Amino acid sequence: MAHMNRCFFWIPVLTLCLDSGDAFAWGGEHEQMTQAAIEVLPQVDRDDIELEKAALVDLYCTFPDKNWPCYGEWGGGVGDPKLPRFPDTRREWEISFYCGWDPVLRKGKGYPHGPPHSWEAAAALFQKAVAALQEGRHEDGIRFLGAMLHYVQDSGSFPHVQPVHRNFHVRHDKTIRADGYAPQFLGPNASQSQSGLGFSLSRVTNAWTKVQTTLPQAYPDAVANRVRELLRWTEQRAALLWSDTGVTFEEAKQLAAKDTTTPRVVEAVKKMRAEKAPEFDAAALDCANECVRVCADVIHTALTLGRERKLPTPLAGAVRSLVFNPSFEDDDGDGVPDGWHVAWLDLNDPAGRAERYRAGTHWEKYVRTGQFSVLILRAPAKGLE
Repeated sequence: MAHMNRCFFWIPVLTLCLDSGDAFAWGGEHEQMTQAAIEVLPQVDRDDIELEKAALVDLYCTFPDKNWPCYGEWGGGVGDPKLPRFPDTRREWEISFYCGWDPVLRKGKGYPHGPPHSWEAAAALFQKAVAALQEGRHEDGIRFLGAMLHYVQDSGSFPHVQPVHRNFHVRHDKTIRADGYAPQFLGPNASQSQSGLGFSLSRVTNAWTKVQTTLPQAYPDAVANRVRELLRWTEQRAALLWSDTGVTFEEAKQLAAKDTTTPRVVEAVKKMRAEKAPEFDAAALDCANECVRVCADVIHTALTLGRERKLPTPLAGAVRSLVFNPSFEDDDGDGVPDGWHVAWLDLNDPAGRAERYRAGTHWEKYVRTGQFSVLILRAPAKGLE
């Protein structure tokens, strides 16, 4: 069962999702780049990804931008008490699990979106994606893949030079394409076929034993190198834009490393956009299209490796609970039972409560088994789930 197959109780049902907006580079471009990369994959890859394709395009590739502690909190994501609550998207989709970092509990390893962290994150998430796919955890694998794509894509939008990054947008998303591109298999045996990769990736002892996976380091290293190449390519593509701005690109990188919004670089970017708008827009589109090619390469490589071995189909008649943490006993310390989330169907309601309740907290005992239950209190008219 994939990590996110969870059971919730509903009072009523409604799905909410807010995007992070376009205050930073690549807003809707993330989705379009992912879609364009999928379109140039070999048919066998597209078949593998088909069931998760829509979610990969619309949500999974944005996971790192939704892994913020403000999700589920009051204030519209910026802490303004006059603004409504943010939906609990981070917990709803277990985004912290797939990104490998919990910003509330400060557990795991977080990666900034700029170099060298972006290619380190891409390599780490690539490993997790391949391992999940090889173990037959298809949903997990594609979700790790989506988080990885985000770091790949951000690497092509100058996150290490924030004044450029915050203005780097493609005016018309549908122009982001990679028509005719043939995705490359990344790794030491790139010429070998799917059925002859040249090493043993896994072994299975029985239907319920996890696959023992050993992925040679050469493969995540190849992914990291491909992302480094992307960064160099985008820097070379945009280097000419800096002429006549009073700042060279190398100077801009050095200044931005010390102060993300240093005035000299901010003014240089303003001058660039005012005097070279067509060239700036063309560079943004070219960089986005190069991101598509790199995304296609890493998706193709992950899926090819992932097909090497999968768990057999579970034995017929096997019995297991589909409810994760059904007695609410497990909690990692954030006050919400592991595997569950809260959704406020009225984001403007300040009174409704949904929380983990411990036996003996009040004189009433709202706990049937174990020590914990879930308490819903003062739900608004629209409901609370």
